[in-house]
Amino acid sequence: MEYITGITSCGRTWVPTFVVRSNINDCGCCGKCFKICGRGVFEYIDHPDSDDLCGAKVMTVAHPGNCIGCGACARGCPKKNIVCEPKAR
Repeated sequence: MEYITGITSCGRTWVPTFVVRSNINDCGCCGKCFKICGRGVFEYIDHPDSDDLCGAKVMTVAHPGNCIGCGACARGCPKKNIVCEPKAR
């Protein structure tokens, strides 16, 4: 299978890995992915299974189409909760 590739400033090719999903049940809600990503891929939401009246906040992949495939969010997640994969051409 052939994947989408990018080119670095020095001319090397690389395969970007795009955000596919995160598991809200494993999210520690530290906000690192939100802070790392400058593309607006992530958003805080109330956890759907929270019995707290204020709602426990978790991070979700809200706008995966904004992802540029850098993978910084997955590398920065202390729980290794974010799944990134290459995309086929």
